[in-house]
Amino acid sequence: MCNRNTSLTDPTADFVLSDLLTATEDLIDFTINVFDTIRLQSHFNDRNRRVNLASQLKDALDAQKTEFGTIEIPIKPCTVTTTLKYDLSLYLDRILQSCKRTKANLMLLRVSRTRSTNTTLLLVASTNVRVEQLNKKVQLLTRLVKENGGEFQTKKKKKKKILSNTKLDEKNRSEWTLDYPPLFAHFEYGLSKLAYYFDPAMLDINNLNYASEKTKLFQRLSVIGSEIILVFAIFSLLKTMQIGRKNHDIPMPIIQMLFALSLLANFGLIIVDHIHFQYNGFLLGILLISISCMYQNQYLMSAIWFSTLLNLKHIFLYIAPAYIVYLFYSFCIKQSPNGKRFIINLITLGIATLVPFVLSFGPFILMNQLPQVLSRLFPFKRGLCHAYWAPNIWAVYNVVDKALAIIGRYTHLFSVRSVSVSMTSGLVQDIEHQVLPSITPTMTFILTFIFMIPSLIRLFRYCSKRTFLETVILCALTSFLFGWHVHEKAILISIIPLSLLAFDSREHARYFLLLSTFGGFSLFPLIFTGPEIPIKIGLFIAYTTFLFYILGEVHGDRGSTFTLPLLNRFETLSVVLLAPLCLYVECLHTVLHIDRILPFLPLLLISIYCSIFIIYCWIRLHRIEAHSEDELTAIESTVKFSGRWNKKQKNKSD
Repeated sequence: MCNRNTSLTDPTADFVLSDLLTATEDLIDFTINVFDTIRLQSHFNDRNRRVNLASQLKDALDAQKTEFGTIEIPIKPCTVTTTLKYDLSLYLDRILQSCKRTKANLMLLRVSRTRSTNTTLLLVASTNVRVEQLNKKVQLLTRLVKENGGEFQTKKKKKKKILSNTKLDEKNRSEWTLDYPPLFAHFEYGLSKLAYYFDPAMLDINNLNYASEKTKLFQRLSVIGSEIILVFAIFSLLKTMQIGRKNHDIPMPIIQMLFALSLLANFGLIIVDHIHFQYNGFLLGILLISISCMYQNQYLMSAIWFSTLLNLKHIFLYIAPAYIVYLFYSFCIKQSPNGKRFIINLITLGIATLVPFVLSFGPFILMNQLPQVLSRLFPFKRGLCHAYWAPNIWAVYNVVDKALAIIGRYTHLFSVRSVSVSMTSGLVQDIEHQVLPSITPTMTFILTFIFMIPSLIRLFRYCSKRTFLETVILCALTSFLFGWHVHEKAILISIIPLSLLAFDSREHARYFLLLSTFGGFSLFPLIFTGPEIPIKIGLFIAYTTFLFYILGEVHGDRGSTFTLPLLNRFETLSVVLLAPLCLYVECLHTVLHIDRILPFLPLLLISIYCSIFIIYCWIRLHRIEAHSEDELTAIESTVKFSGRWNKKQKNKSD
């Protein structure tokens, strides 16, 4: 009988697994080399040989589809009119994906400790058969290429043209495909003109993973330079919103200086932009400019800025419902004395919104490439969660499903579905849950919209600028918690706008501190190399201490022996417990060699712990919104009652 509690300690099994993994890696490398060789082949001039090879490839594809039916990779059928190079590339692509999947399964099998030795060896044997089948496929392809090898064109011009097309094909098949809207590509194109003067080699399409010192310098300078937009947005907001005007103990210029410093030195922006290298500060600066225009009643300019932002990064669709409701009510309804004016305002707003989209997507529409662009912008096949789970509802959902699956296997209380890919494999791919219902993109969209509705109704009912800003924050946070394939950096879309209220509202300051702390800590896995660990920890502690100190001073709460400024004991404890969690994930997990058994555990712990308190902040912010709504209703009732009372007294006097 096999004992389920027996760990995988048989040296024979370990040797077999190690040898099998090495063979699989060699197979993958060999496939990649063959793949690169095929790309340099020109199409066949002899039509008969091409027809013969197309028929052989079709038979091989059909056989492979039968053997690997579980791998769902769309493949176009090989026809006579299709170039041979493209068909061979597709065929090799399928083999390469199969090899990668085999390697991933073997890695998961290697770290498994819940299976018996006999069971493990049986799984190894079955996997070995699969690798042998893959090897046969590669041998078949090699033979086909050798027997029907193409010849290079004799004319140099044609040869250069073929090589040029090959380079474009390599570009199209690069692992780093462009998943930003077209307007961001224009921004990158502008940067490339300056990059030429630093290091022209970085502009070579085939120069993948190139990282010279001049290239790094240019990239860092481009991030810093682009954040001029953020600086301009901060000064515009300070002038428009008059942040700090409600505080009578500290001069307003000092509060505004602290506010500007808290944004420019934001830990999340430093981690994501200046270390991980992205342009979120530039994009968030455009968002703040749009909000500033809204506060100045420049509705059309606000719409244009936000529409431009959507064409730079479509992740800001999260907050589009708040813009739609507020602009429709404030510009189309409130500023329309009659139906004719309403139609004019509506058309004007629509044109202002559509112009950036026409400029951005127009060329792709004319070239009939819009579906391809949209498929890259919305890759629903990437799965519910990112490789590193963002701290949201679905991280908790995944852990609950995993726990129920373990319980179900040992207790047989409920059925556990078998899945081909583990959700903790750290791979970007679609996954299925084993016990709980699997989540689809449509379900996440419906849930996100449902939880947005209360905020949108309140915005339409009390259409004020403060309500608009609160709705933007809640829409961003709701999408972060319930959205499909959410990235961890998306939490910045909630944190940055919330900072606009933190210096004038004590309650908003409280949850801004919590959201900044847990949202910032959730970004730790982005920076994972050893030398950078003390840097990110030091930056996090310094920025968090700075926020607690300045907001405690601004709102007159310096904390006590058992509480941090503005927080209660429960919230203080949750922040303090980040210290032992950080110690474990950054140090003890590796020192104790747990990373060999449970490599995904640090990411899971960070996601789960941070998600609990981000959900807590989301709930509390909704309660603040509801409380403000009650206050507004009370004020309206008081005003109406006062008006009726004055009218009654006036009638009596008459």
